[in-house]
Amino acid sequence: MCDPTDCRYLSQASHLLLTISKDGFIEAVDRLNPKLFGRTPDELLGRPLSALMAPDERKHFERVLARCETGESVWEPLVFLTAAGRRRPLLCCFQPIADRPRKGAILVTGIGMAPAEASGRSQTAAVLGHLAFHCHRPLHRLMQAVEVILQEHPMSEAARRCREDLDCLVEELTEHAAWPPPEEVADQPMDVVRILEGTLRVLDTDPSFEGLRVQLRPDEAAVWAHVHPVGLAIMALHLAANARDATAAAKSPRLNIDIHPRDEEVVIEFADNGRGMPRDQASAVLSSCFTRGRGTEVQVGLGLAICQQITGFMGGSLHIRSHRGRGTTVSVTLRAAKPPQ
Repeated sequence: MCDPTDCRYLSQASHLLLTISKDGFIEAVDRLNPKLFGRTPDELLGRPLSALMAPDERKHFERVLARCETGESVWEPLVFLTAAGRRRPLLCCFQPIADRPRKGAILVTGIGMAPAEASGRSQTAAVLGHLAFHCHRPLHRLMQAVEVILQEHPMSEAARRCREDLDCLVEELTEHAAWPPPEEVADQPMDVVRILEGTLRVLDTDPSFEGLRVQLRPDEAAVWAHVHPVGLAIMALHLAANARDATAAAKSPRLNIDIHPRDEEVVIEFADNGRGMPRDQASAVLSSCFTRGRGTEVQVGLGLAICQQITGFMGGSLHIRSHRGRGTTVSVTLRAAKPPQ
């Protein structure tokens, strides 16, 4: 079907070897493998590759195809289904073909081996970030309620004492959180593309994000930076939740996550097409308890302040650009790192 030099991992491809069109339909199958997951090559030609995947993987596969548009190779662990319905996890390489006559097609190589250690760490980081994000929600809601009460009744002794107790609780949680010191983080370069891919996989299982189209668009297949993986996952979850809420009234809600390596920095931009906000609010939302009122309506938020604190912990910076009616972009700048040897 193809020259072995097309993929340096071809010799390890124990389960999957085929080419697909840029929109994901199977164009050619390795004829040396008479059965692929219990299906003959003739049964597969012309079918979408996503039809062979577990249903919970298909949304993620769409993002993989979008990343292939950059011309870079993309490595992703994906779960396929055999004809008998058994799950078969494979580490897959998607390589866009630049040479004619197959220009525009994608060579897909599935390797029956455990994903790389870095991939496993990033997936674990995304799951831990998801748990931390949801576990903090009840505490955040309680803090928001106390802030509203204090605003309406500033002389309330009970509300003041409740706020003090909450502050002590947050301080205890912070002191005992599993965050390594900054000097240790600096010694652990991580692939931010892999971490964000893992985070988006977790979002795929959250029904509240079903209407939001999220695209990850890295300039390179792997972008290395000095980050704490769980911290980056939590931050991405907060920003995705903000985008989901801001785009609730949009005709086609979307969030684009662009990753740009620039000299000694890595810039991650989270851009949505939501309602946006005026310039004065764009700077105010970074305060620890941003309040916006219209009549008797009061809204208090902590998410962006937490994102700014996490970014600062990792030695980076966070900036917001927003235009009313056009959307909001949150730019996170981190210190670039060299890939581990």
